[in-house]
Amino acid sequence: MIRLATMDDMEMVFRWRNNSEVMEQSTSQQKVTIEEHENWFEHAIAGDFKLLWIIEPDAGTVRVDKEARKASDMWLGYFGVVSIYVLKEFQGQGKGTTSLISACREAFAHWDDVMELRANIREDNLRSIATFAACGFIRVHDSGQARHVLMVKHRE
Repeated sequence: MIRLATMDDMEMVFRWRNNSEVMEQSTSQQKVTIEEHENWFEHAIAGDFKLLWIIEPDAGTVRVDKEARKASDMWLGYFGVVSIYVLKEFQGQGKGTTSLISACREAFAHWDDVMELRANIREDNLRSIATFAACGFIRVHDSGQARHVLMVKHRE
């Protein structure tokens, strides 16, 4: 089960974000400052171009960022970039899969102009690759980012 994040969740999500186990599997693998997090979090909960959910019961987050798709100067619409983490003590319980399915459904419902969701996953994060595959994401190819794979899910 997921719920939309609120300002009350900001400090908890900040602690999770800088948790060494979470950072180990993340794309950036770098800590963020509280100032960076506060700025990002305020935009995330606004819901215009970011959606952030808390996996219940305080087990992690799922996020979708709405981004523009362009080829040179030609407008091609929007897509969503999905990110998820489940805290170690909640892994292996199916929370990642059920939360990801719910978040994808809610993101498509929230943004009717988003036609696909993408996930850029570290190639050594086999648990995450398997979770996204179980939720209907297809491995497209290795992405432009070194040692990552791109997985895509289209609007049904």
